[in-house]
Amino acid sequence: MNIDRRTMLKMMGGLMATPFLDLFESQGIKALAEKKGISFGSSVGNELYRNAKFRRFVLHHCKVLTPENQLKWKAIVQANQSYNFRAADRLYDFCRFNHLEMRGHALIFEKSMTNWIASCGCDVEKQIHKHIKTLVARYENVTSWDLFNEISEDDGVGGWLRKDALSQRMGINYVKGFTEMANRIGAGKEWVVNEWVGPYKDRFFRKKRKAVLNMLEHMREKDIAIPTLGIQSHLKFSQEDYDQKDWLAFCKNCKDLGFQVKITELDVSHGAKKQLNNDASYVAKNLQRYLEDTLSFANVNSLVCWGLVDAYSYSMSDDLWEQVNFGSAPFASDYSHDILGHAIVSALNNCPAYEGISASL
Repeated sequence: MNIDRRTMLKMMGGLMATPFLDLFESQGIKALAEKKGISFGSSVGNELYRNAKFRRFVLHHCKVLTPENQLKWKAIVQANQSYNFRAADRLYDFCRFNHLEMRGHALIFEKSMTNWIASCGCDVEKQIHKHIKTLVARYENVTSWDLFNEISEDDGVGGWLRKDALSQRMGINYVKGFTEMANRIGAGKEWVVNEWVGPYKDRFFRKKRKAVLNMLEHMREKDIAIPTLGIQSHLKFSQEDYDQKDWLAFCKNCKDLGFQVKITELDVSHGAKKQLNNDASYVAKNLQRYLEDTLSFANVNSLVCWGLVDAYSYSMSDDLWEQVNFGSAPFASDYSHDILGHAIVSALNNCPAYEGISASL
């Protein structure tokens, strides 16, 4: 039987009450999130400027925007070490004009820097210092920066640091060095280490969670003044895939170590083809459980989706989406609520308010 998304959502059995749906429609997700002290937003690309309907929709629902690629090293740094700020400036100006926050994503992302590191023939540490100083000064209204993006791995240096061109050249101490430099030039900014880590039962993700905790423990032990962990949350839920007990323990450990959390890149994918699950109600249930569990520790201050509408989400380019009854983003391509949107709003309705962190950095 082929059913449309709206009919499917009605069949889920009370995922969201009608009054809360009315708030969802009238005030946007940002207003619901603000009631809990959480900033809601989305990543955006060029569709923001091309499509007036989409732009109005973003403004209705979002308080914070994340550039998809516009601030990454590869997009800004030219072969001659000069900068191309055009795309990043455009989004920064849009956010300022519309009284939105812009997240700084990302200053140090080795996967975006690999070719540059190999070919620059320069003092890498000095150039990265210059890069951080230049961007933080240029985008002075950006208060939250992903200082590091995806630096952990389970078999890494010290049990956590990814073995890549940057760590091979500079060693484990580069994390402390760049953090100290960032805090000197950007006092009062929120520095984030943004990690791809999932809540799944398989051995890979259990080891990945352990690596992230090793990283956070190292930061506290070495007085590395990063207050916030970004949990990307590119989610996939195959049957019996959510490791709720271990995920709750992971979130508790993050809080106990004194870290606040941002959900930075939330979307839902189908996973591998062999894991394809067309049961939208099952996926919706696990999405809601994941969000409610993560938000339950009252240390999450931001929830940002990696795409707001399916039609403009990078994940939806995969033809496997034709085989499932749900989309990647909170809203379907026709701007109706999709299962992720319902899970977000229901989780925000049920979660405690953000309380901050007590650890001194």
